[in-house]
Amino acid sequence: MRSAPVAKLTPAVSRERMRAAVLVEPRQFELCALSVPEPSATEVLVRVEGCGICASNLPIFEGKPWFTYPLEPGAPGHEAWGIIERTGENVREYVAGDRVGMLSLHGFAEFDLVDESALVRLPASEQPFPAEPLGCALNIFNRAAVQRNDTVAI
Repeated sequence: MRSAPVAKLTPAVSRERMRAAVLVEPRQFELCALSVPEPSATEVLVRVEGCGICASNLPIFEGKPWFTYPLEPGAPGHEAWGIIERTGENVREYVAGDRVGMLSLHGFAEFDLVDESALVRLPASEQPFPAEPLGCALNIFNRAAVQRNDTVAI
């Protein structure tokens, strides 16, 4: 399998503009520029440091016939990590500067909006910290509705 060239990106030009990868057709990404979004009351704006490629992304990349292209900018990246830039007014558990792992929808972008409930704080002692495996586990726990003090067999 031949790998695609990796683009080296420089940081966003301003606080108002960002870049995102757009899957325009199977196996074909393009970069686009768009406005940096503002978090709603329960969301945080995360400057993405990295995003894993999940096995669930493969059918989208391959172009299975049930997908429609182009995808939204930053999609289908959903197991990302980064540093919180801004928080919504009702966010209480996180502050700007926290490094987090997240389940998001647009992780192939410089910034992503994420609901506070889809974040996990990353340990400061482990830098850099690729959080993609935590995204997998967080997704499983969310789908299974696991609560504190539940017993779980692994």
